[in-house]
Amino acid sequence: AFALQSVVSMRANARLTVFEWSSAKMKVFRLAANARIPAIFPAILKHLGIVGSEDFIAVDFSDFGNGLVALMFAKQTYKGRALPVYFQTFVPRGNYQNEFIIAVIKRFVGMLGFKPLLILDRGFACPDIVRFLDRNGFKFVLRVKQGKEFSSDEGIFKAWFAPRHDMHVRAYGRNLRLIVSAPDPRLHEPWYLVTNVFEIPRDGIIAIYYYRFEIEEFFKDAKHLLGMERLKVYKRLSLEVILWFAVLTTWFLWLLESAMNIADEKLRKKMQISKIRYCWEALQREILQLASWPPVFSLEEASLRYEKV
Repeated sequence: AFALQSVVSMRANARLTVFEWSSAKMKVFRLAANARIPAIFPAILKHLGIVGSEDFIAVDFSDFGNGLVALMFAKQTYKGRALPVYFQTFVPRGNYQNEFIIAVIKRFVGMLGFKPLLILDRGFACPDIVRFLDRNGFKFVLRVKQGKEFSSDEGIFKAWFAPRHDMHVRAYGRNLRLIVSAPDPRLHEPWYLVTNVFEIPRDGIIAIYYYRFEIEEFFKDAKHLLGMERLKVYKRLSLEVILWFAVLTTWFLWLLESAMNIADEKLRKKMQISKIRYCWEALQREILQLASWPPVFSLEEASLRYEKV
């Protein structure tokens, strides 16, 4: 009812599988109230082996209405869409947000068993988070505001007055590296990136941050393609249950990418859509073909297609 489906509402989607409306209502109520459901998906993630120690993980927030926010971790794919791998929801309030972020990062790496490199936007540029990451051996690339102050052997300066575009600096009480991207007419300002990675060249660090924007494309897919923008939820657990099924959908579509042939890829490029959207639309097309009358192919062929899927 919720994986590979656009969400209309929790009850409406439940009625797709249970004709008796009262049964559908009770089943979805039990599903959304089952605190054990979110624990299932990290186990699936580990079983699929989606994340490796060499992967780069983008971290970002997204607002899902009614004061509910998701802190999402997504693997960079360099294909236009990051692959979501873990998240936690919360209601922002005061300094609790920084404590929450640190706790969820600990939980995430505890689940993985290793520490992937993290890519973070300006919303994470606070002393508590940066000190935690550096002290505990996390590699990270973090964008900061142009007015952020640094110190070095060349004196004290703000990011936009950096003497060089790649230099060692002191900030947040840590020895770090400041990288400034080249001016780009498409951008309001250069990127000011702080990192504790010293072995990757400047261009490599800039490229790593460039693909952080893939995570925002996942949020667009979840809200527009899968319909979560219309979904009205008021409880954290309900949001987590439904959002995990949206994540499961992207995992399934990600696995389908390996089944794409040369003709599929040629058509996808001509249509100028992502691989996830291409696979999503192909599945919807299969459903419509199976439901059409007269059928566009024989029942025997339909049975073979079903077995293949």
